[in-house]
Order: sequence, then C-alpha cells, then structure tokens
Amino acid sequence: MKRFKLLITFLVLVIVFLSIVQVVVSNRLSTTGPLFSKIEEETNFYKRENLLLSERLLTSSSLNNIALKAEALGFIEGKTKFIVTASLPLALRQ
Repeated sequence: MKRFKLLITFLVLVIVFLSIVQVVVSNRLSTTGPLFSKIEEETNFYKRENLLLSERLLTSSSLNNIALKAEALGFIEGKTKFIVTASLPLALRQ
C-alpha cells in the first residue's frame, strides 16, 4: 500500500512540474511571437526583392538587350565573312 501512495505522489508531482513547464514555455512563446512575425515579414520582403533583382538581371543580360545597347554605343555588325578554304596539315612530314 505504501508503494501505491508513493507512486501516486510521484505522478502528481510530475504532473505539477510538467504543468509549470508548459506555462513557462507558453509565456515565452507568446512574448516572442511578434518578433517571429517581424522576422517572417522581413524574410518575405527580401525574397520578393531577390526575385525582382533576379528578373532585372536576366533582362539586362539578355542578348537582345546587349545588342540594343551595343547599337546605341555605335557598334555595328560586321558584314564581311572570313572563310578559310584550304585546310592546313596538322603535322608536317619530315
């Protein structure tokens, strides 16, 4: 009978201890909630900013855009073709 009372007392103490731990953890989470939401908002802002910058980079580095900028700077496309008709030997016999 003494073991049964000891077991019940131990279980009650464990339940009380875990209840106190739950209250402490809940209190900490409730105070850090706004901080987490602010961090999440900043993360979403930077993700959107990275997406916009990535799109701007892809647009700037496209071949059409580069060709238009080169034309605006005065570069012209060469019209003459350079063709090698006779192939040179790779190694000379001696």
